[in-house]
Amino acid sequence: MVALHIDPQCGSCRAVADAMDELAMAHEVIRHEAGSAVGGAPAHSLTDEGRTFAGHRAMMEHVEELRRFLKQWTLFQSDTCYCLDDEEACGSGC
Repeated sequence: MVALHIDPQCGSCRAVADAMDELAMAHEVIRHEAGSAVGGAPAHSLTDEGRTFAGHRAMMEHVEELRRFLKQWTLFQSDTCYCLDDEEACGSGC
């Protein structure tokens, strides 16, 4: 599960938390007191499957990676045929 380690007083941390909320993806928000570490991860970091993304830029880059992944995931989770961006047929005759 994605864990977001934030300092509640940090505007950039709140922006990352808002971006995660927009994804509507399960995640945990862990609020740190100034400078503390909870569960081995410092504030201003995001952990996902054993990887830690420290700093606001790295956190937002990973959120964007998750956004792209979720878009692909939902695109192919129905019986609807989608053609690829380069207009190749998906193989089912669309």
